[in-house]
Amino acid sequence: MKLSKNSFQEGKGGEKTPPHSFSHFFEQRTGKMKKKNTAIWIAVLILLTPFIAYGLGPYTDLYDSFTVSSGSMEPDIPENAVIFTQPVRPEEISRNDVITFRDTSDLYTTHRVVDVVSSEEGLRFQTKGDANEDADPGLVEEEEVVGKVFLSIPFIGGIIYFARTPTGIFLMIGLPALGLLLWELYVFIREVSDFS
Repeated sequence: MKLSKNSFQEGKGGEKTPPHSFSHFFEQRTGKMKKKNTAIWIAVLILLTPFIAYGLGPYTDLYDSFTVSSGSMEPDIPENAVIFTQPVRPEEISRNDVITFRDTSDLYTTHRVVDVVSSEEGLRFQTKGDANEDADPGLVEEEEVVGKVFLSIPFIGGIIYFARTPTGIFLMIGLPALGLLLWELYVFIREVSDFS
């Protein structure tokens, strides 16, 4: 439908509404904002997916998640990476697999299997960090194995560590929220000025 500058169009209830009235302006702006907000939320969701997956690790039986605090597995798994492990049966572990295990000090270590030792008590695993010259002292028992690494994402662990600090909380949550609010206010004021 073509409209001249001073023509009117019918609203939903049959009322006559000028095409450049504030109600028409807000209807157009609402439609634009919905499309923009949808795109923004999709982008945010994509960026947050690794963090959400990491946070769900302790609450699911499907996988576990850990942050890497040393460079013993570099370059394949750098320091401050996040790793995801899945539970496996001992017989599914072979040489060159990367496993996470809990040692006698109740600390978690992620190293590569360099040898599988079979005995009457079951399987035991010799492990070694890729960046280490020597293999780990002792063998990893079956019951100490947490799982096999199936995914690692660099840098995410460092971001998680930083996000737990007061400065990180402000910079990663407060500042973007404030920036988004100010941007929306700026766009709104500019469009109102253009309208008038």
